Amino acid sequence: RYAPATEALFQLLDHKYDDVKEAALEALVSIGGESTQERFRFLFSGIDPMKRLMAVYALGKIDPTANMEILKAGLEDESPEIRKHSLEALATLCYEANGWIPLLSARLLDENRDVRQTVVEIIGKCFSPELLPYLVQALDDDDDWVKVRALEALGQHKVKEAIQSVVALLENPNKLIAIRAIE
Repeated sequence: RYAPATEALFQLLDHKYDDVKEAALEALVSIGGESTQERFRFLFSGIDPMKRLMAVYALGKIDPTANMEILKAGLEDESPEIRKHSLEALATLCYEANGWIPLLSARLLDENRDVRQTVVEIIGKCFSPELLPYLVQALDDDDDWVKVRALEALGQHKVKEAIQSVVALLENPNKLIAIRAIE
């Protein structure tokens, strides 16, 4: 948390070893502050996807509320990893911010299965009755792991309204899905 080290830490974000980059990123997150956030906002505007990823991660950890617009922009990034980190940062606001549900639910249609799976996991963590239709929608996903995560979330929250949709998956050819439906 030694603010005078900020410049040196930002230079280490270009280091050839990933563990050095990660350590520098975590140190910058710990330092925080408006000037650090401003530097990360600048990094997000660049063309390097790794720098955009670092920026979304850091801004989401330092102050997701103040950086909401960048996190929203990250949801539309070409990189699935950036979209996932933006979702995870926005999920930290799930009980605080209004209007985050449409941002989340739009990603249920993402072309990347990992992004869709992240959405379902977030809905499970931040569950509220208004999110139920999105979990049920996820049961129809093309990817089996998205279905599994949706079944786990529905079971964890004991959502009786979803029983018919869950029962329909008992005959699924994927045994893992059938087992999760039983559970």
